[in-house]
Amino acid sequence: MTLTKNNPIVLLENCSKNYDKPVLKKFDLKIYEKEKIAIVGRSGSGKSTLLNILAGYTEISQGRYVYCDSEIHSVAKNNQEAIKLRKECAFINQNNVLFRNFNVEENLHIVLSLKNKLKNKQYIENIDKVLNDVNLDPSIYKKKMPDELSGGERQRVNIARAVITEPKILFCDEPTGSLDTHSSNIVIEIILNCCEKHHSTIMLVTHSPSAACLCDRIIGISEGQKIFDVSNKNKNNIKEADIIQFICKPNSCNVTKMSKMKEIQN
Repeated sequence: MTLTKNNPIVLLENCSKNYDKPVLKKFDLKIYEKEKIAIVGRSGSGKSTLLNILAGYTEISQGRYVYCDSEIHSVAKNNQEAIKLRKECAFINQNNVLFRNFNVEENLHIVLSLKNKLKNKQYIENIDKVLNDVNLDPSIYKKKMPDELSGGERQRVNIARAVITEPKILFCDEPTGSLDTHSSNIVIEIILNCCEKHHSTIMLVTHSPSAACLCDRIIGISEGQKIFDVSNKNKNNIKEADIIQFICKPNSCNVTKMSKMKEIQN
């Protein structure tokens, strides 16, 4: 199959992941370019496992995973398909992990170097633009050290570090988990705006109903299984109260209602 805009950039077929017990069960998923997808569910439901599989950090136990026409058989360091996946995508988590001994500009340089893009002048010149995109004035923040930044500012540098490489997919695992509500809302809006600007697909794992409702597709997971996968392009298919109820009570009647809505076709 030749990849076109009508074909998925990610395809999961009947995928399972087992540790001591199954954590992901016969999961099917198609992801298309420029989609903004939220993944919701209570802790331990399999959300982060799914994201780590998609990002090329965890192998599936059974099933099939295809990324941009390349089947991912292994996530070993020398596997060329997995290397391509990790180079073309980016990952943000809630821990605000920056290289402590390097300033903001150097942190961005390091990521460009790891992605083999440091020699490309276009990306170097984009540092100021990307910092502006995340509401950090380059003249003030480029030379600041991580310890001089607030939690929200560190997370914004993380976002800049991720989007400067113009990833095909930006994987976000609870990116606002350690932030207050005000900072969380700012960070989510920045992530969505940056992905829109750089034409990236976003996969957002979140416990925040308000963040999920900003996405144009919402997937609900419970006990490793996909319960619903619905379009939210008009931003009113699913209410915040529905997501809260699903996270608290995955077997509630509202979940049955959502699962009967128009499903994304797999």
